[in-house]
Amino acid sequence: MRATTRLLATVKTARFPQAGTPTGLKGLLTQPIPRKTLRSTYFKTLRVLAMMPSHSVYRQATQALTLQRLAVLESYKPAGYKTDSKDEVMSAEEINAATTPEQRDKLAERLLKAFVVDEEPPLTVDQISEIEDKIGAGLIEEVLEVGQAELQLAEMMAVAKPWEELVEKPAEGQWEYFSRQGAHTATQKP
Repeated sequence: MRATTRLLATVKTARFPQAGTPTGLKGLLTQPIPRKTLRSTYFKTLRVLAMMPSHSVYRQATQALTLQRLAVLESYKPAGYKTDSKDEVMSAEEINAATTPEQRDKLAERLLKAFVVDEEPPLTVDQISEIEDKIGAGLIEEVLEVGQAELQLAEMMAVAKPWEELVEKPAEGQWEYFSRQGAHTATQKP
């Protein structure tokens, strides 16, 4: 027992995540290069969102979330990451500065024009942990799953075009489900 304890004390924790190891969540394995995969997914999502009209509420909300998470990713660079002038399109601060839908549209256009997926070294376990904390949506693998599902949804929305006029006009009162219709007091004005 004592020899085993001594041997275990000398074991160092992994500095980089091992691809395919269990994450502790059923069916979800460790992603070997989560930053590159997430960046690629987010840029594909932005490309699909760019096909939607700028007044689309879905586009505005999804674009804001995608850009916010992309800013977190861009603030972490793996050790040994080669930065070319073409790769450094903008900093995380510039991405976070876009607050209005118009600014986000311009930012998304600029990012899409300059995006190139290059090979990059892996992030350390500590960097991945910090990214997970800043995004606040669980493990990086979970964030990737959500990002890929959002990309699929965006593609379906682009095909369905829910922002267009309805083919059949709705019946009078069809969309008024839970209105009070005068059943309130003077202090409870709708």
